[in-house]
Amino acid sequence: MNARRKIHNFYQRWNIRVSDDGEFIKFRNRVASLLDQVLGHIILSLDPNITRDFAYRVGIERLPETSDELSYFRRSQLGAHFSENDVYKTIANATNRKDLVTALQYLFWVLEEHKTERASEFANELRKAIMISPTIDIRIVQRGNHVTLYPGGAKLLDENVVNETLEWLDDYPQVSEPFEEALRIYQAKDVKKNRNLLDNLRVAVEQLLQVLLKNRRTLENQKAPLAEWLEAHGVHKQVQNMYASMLFGPYAMYQNEAVKHGDKSSPVEVEYMIYLTGTFIRFLLQVSQETAHGS
Repeated sequence: MNARRKIHNFYQRWNIRVSDDGEFIKFRNRVASLLDQVLGHIILSLDPNITRDFAYRVGIERLPETSDELSYFRRSQLGAHFSENDVYKTIANATNRKDLVTALQYLFWVLEEHKTERASEFANELRKAIMISPTIDIRIVQRGNHVTLYPGGAKLLDENVVNETLEWLDDYPQVSEPFEEALRIYQAKDVKKNRNLLDNLRVAVEQLLQVLLKNRRTLENQKAPLAEWLEAHGVHKQVQNMYASMLFGPYAMYQNEAVKHGDKSSPVEVEYMIYLTGTFIRFLLQVSQETAHGS
């Protein structure tokens, strides 16, 4: 039983009511404490540029002298506390979940740019803090040094076929953008945008094929190039046939009938198409990566 479930059962056993505001404050305090423990020394003394770049991204006004690296280093040597640092103050003083998550995402981007040591450790500790925070639904997706925060709680993001696909797509921004947009529409439960959701799924598959096959053909015209690519990558003939028959048959036909010629999709169909698209993408990425690593 994971930590979140244990806490939930304990609260239920003792009829303890959970306050969203109160749990947010507790979570924010946990994050601030972890930030101090894991990254405080690095940010304050070893790499002042992290604070400068973070403040710029968030839009914090800073005094001129704090942007000077030598001056900043001297301040740290004279006993400046991490509690006075702009990164710490922004996170520790966040008044709502949106501001806190935004600050954390900016911080992870800056840490990645600076190749900061212990950034991965901070991400792992943050996961543990989320697990013991009953009302905090944040999903951390990490691939190498790249960390992305997603809304948790949605069944979709708890499935490996989607979660792993999101991780792998970090190297393909032109593919991840429409795929993530489809997920955002799904999570918003705006059925009026299902047509846009499905179209984004098609674009994601089309863009990935264009990248891997090194051409600019539309999805419907990729059958022959894809067959050659799969053959060259050692994929079994029957798997090639199954993949192509589904992708260029029912999948493409459904997109044409339900999307291009009117919004005729139902919610259950939309969810199925998301999982199916994730499977299509995941398979291609696996084949590409296994070949690249000589497997």
